[in-house]
Order: sequence, then C-alpha cells, then structure tokens
Amino acid sequence: MLPIVPVVVMAATAAWYVRSLKAERAAWGPFRSLAIGMVLAALLAGALDAASSSRTNFTAYALQQILVGLAAPLFLLLAGFRLPRPATVNPAVAGILHAASLFGLYFTGFYGTSVRDPAVLQAVYLMWLGTGLLFWLPVITTRLGFWPRILYLLLAFPLWAVFGMALESETTTIAAGVTLSDLHLGAAILWVAGEALALLGALAVFVLWLDDDERRVRRHDQASEEAAARQLALWRAARDAAARAS
Repeated sequence: MLPIVPVVVMAATAAWYVRSLKAERAAWGPFRSLAIGMVLAALLAGALDAASSSRTNFTAYALQQILVGLAAPLFLLLAGFRLPRPATVNPAVAGILHAASLFGLYFTGFYGTSVRDPAVLQAVYLMWLGTGLLFWLPVITTRLGFWPRILYLLLAFPLWAVFGMALESETTTIAAGVTLSDLHLGAAILWVAGEALALLGALAVFVLWLDDDERRVRRHDQASEEAAARQLALWRAARDAAARAS
C-alpha cells in the first residue's frame, strides 16, 4: 500500500517551510533544493516499491522502512526545517524509542496486523517517519560536541546488528504469507542499510569536525598575526618617539 500519510505530511511541511522562508525573505540555496529533492525521491521510491509489491513481500516492506523511516527524515533535516529546539532532544531517549520501534514492530506480531489493515499500515508509515526524525535530530540539530554525536551513531551498529541477527535467526515466519527466505533477505537489508546510513552519518560528522578544527586554527592564526602586527606597530611608535626625544 502506498505511504499516503507520510507523503501528505511531508508535502504540508515543505509547503509551510517554503512559505515561511518567503515571508522572512531567507535564502533558498541549491543545497536545500537538493535535500528536498532527495526527500521526495525517497518517498517516491517507497511508494513505487509499495505499488509494485504484494502485502506479503517482506523485502519490499524492509526497503520501504529504510527509505521512509531513515533516508527521507535525514534529508528533511538537512534541508534545515525548524524542529524542536536542541535542548529538548535527548539522544538516549531518541535511541531507545528508535530501538523500541524496531523490535516492537517485528517481534510482537504488529507487523502482521499492519499488512492486513491499511489504516494500521499508514500509522506504521507515520511511525517510521517520526522515529526516523527522532533518530537523526541529535546528530543534526543538537548542541552536543562532535565526539558525542559520532559515538551516538556508532552505538547504532550494535543495535542494528542485534536486531538483524535476531530477525535472520527466526525459524518460523512472523506473518502469514511471508516465507523464511524473504524474511531473512529483508532482515539482511535492514541490517546492512541501517549500519551503512549510521556509518555515513558518523563519517559526515567527522569531516565537519575536521573542518571546524581547521577554521578554528585559521582564526587563531589570524588573531596571532593581528596581535603581532599591533605589537610591532607599538614598538615602532615607541622607537620613533625615543628617536625624536633624543
């Protein structure tokens, strides 16, 4: 089934954001356009995947979760949307809720309910979007230092590893119509894609860390040069004054 609710929410949010930018006469740069385009591409890919797959195709379901629940929220945040203030985003709470959404969906029988009931499935799409935003918020908008943000993303590796291994080790299907081979393939996709996005995020934060250190060194060097120039000017002025006095 098409992820209608996330698409509507995204479209409404984008329309509100563009209108607020125009009202403030803020710049709409190419990076924001690219980020919005990636959001729409992720949602479109998820919609096409849903349209071309049956309800019992677990691999397609897993791909949708990666696109709608991880990729689209990340690009949405990169576009610079105004979301809760950094002080309200607790990384521990964000990580716990994200983990709870994974294990709660696939190990409580809720997955079977979602593929049978269209309304529940739309709620799952919305949950993916919400928990995805919550997962990336500490990385994008928080005032945490660079090292805590990298550590936060690296902690996603054991989470996805435990989740992926638990799902791949299932010897019985989690819902009617889902074969074990399809279940294991979808679990592998979730595992690898989840860790890959966390790794890319950690690398991006590391690059920003290096860039921030380089800017700080340049500012320090510039300040040192300015201080040295002032000291030299004072010394020359004192020398000239002494020469005139003599």
